[in-house]
Amino acid sequence: MAKPLNEAMADLKVRQAAVANDEENFGHVFEPVFEEKTLNHFENVADLGRRYFGPQSNFPARSTAAPPGD
Repeated sequence: MAKPLNEAMADLKVRQAAVANDEENFGHVFEPVFEEKTLNHFENVADLGRRYFGPQSNFPARSTAAPPGD
């Protein structure tokens, strides 16, 4: 969760809200930005997982037939 948090803290709108608001009002700005960054992070990780563990067209399909001689 460090990456989405760091990205949210680097957001200009969040940084300006941190200076100009109290903690409660800052949350109104921070939470939607953090939520967006978190969702993007999870989507990227899920996409990477699908690419890594999903079917790969450049590999031949595994045969379930018994080896010759069995």
